[in-house]
Amino acid sequence: MPSAFFRANVGCVVTDGAGRVLVLRRCGRGAGSWQFPQGGIEDGEEPRTALLRELAEETGLGADAVELVREHPSWIAYELPPELRSAKVGLGQVQRWFVVRVLPDHAPRPDGVEFDAVEWVAPEEALARAVEFRRPVYAEVLAAAGLLTPARPSR
Repeated sequence: MPSAFFRANVGCVVTDGAGRVLVLRRCGRGAGSWQFPQGGIEDGEEPRTALLRELAEETGLGADAVELVREHPSWIAYELPPELRSAKVGLGQVQRWFVVRVLPDHAPRPDGVEFDAVEWVAPEEALARAVEFRRPVYAEVLAAAGLLTPARPSR
């Protein structure tokens, strides 16, 4: 049984400035395996430093390829399904989220280790492609950043 802790983590919504967001596909998995860049915060590491490290590792986008748009004002926690819990991640993640814009003449690429594809999609499509347990966090972050179009009431 994993320890009763939540792993400190950063998450990042990468925008292209045209309303699209970057999603990454986990290697060897099918539908529902798309996600935003994210990763653990190392001991003694500041969240913004972890953000830039994870972004470079997972997408090849270095600090010179992006500009910080915003930082979510609070930490967001979510529990992992029991079958995904481990000694490394405990019960889930507690994340600090950022939004960055990729600068012109820079293109993301998958790292080939964790991820095998990258795509630019509408924020609503990113939500639809995400695994169910991540969707509430993604919706909160996208809405706070003003990237989701409010749903229109049906008549």
